[in-house]
Amino acid sequence: MPFSCQLPLHSHISVDGQAVFCRTQPFPVGVVVVEGMKPTAQIPQEDVDAIAALLDRANIDAERHLTSDTISENAPVKAWREAYRLFKTKKGARCSIENLLKRVLKGKPVGHITPAVDIYNTVSLTYALPVGGEDL
Repeated sequence: MPFSCQLPLHSHISVDGQAVFCRTQPFPVGVVVVEGMKPTAQIPQEDVDAIAALLDRANIDAERHLTSDTISENAPVKAWREAYRLFKTKKGARCSIENLLKRVLKGKPVGHITPAVDIYNTVSLTYALPVGGEDL
């Protein structure tokens, strides 16, 4: 079931007791839990091909997010760099969507990995949002 929230002031998120996120300002978070996903070997080839086609299309459509040949001058990249400045990250750490858009900008589209990864990369490229997955 999709979940979205606005984290309140002084939010702390931890995984197995390890603090992974601490903010002092509200920040939107979205979580999607997908159950019953099959391992790649169990997915029919026709479905694998359909997912691959979605990623191919997203690579092309992502060009709409790129209005400059300088990656840092594009609106989604600027926004996510600003957000990352507010996190405690390693100096120079970049958001995943920046890396995906940089590939598109350089004419090296995001390639196919597995159907699950291809799905969240498709979402990332389509909406210029960082998306990732975890096997729970």
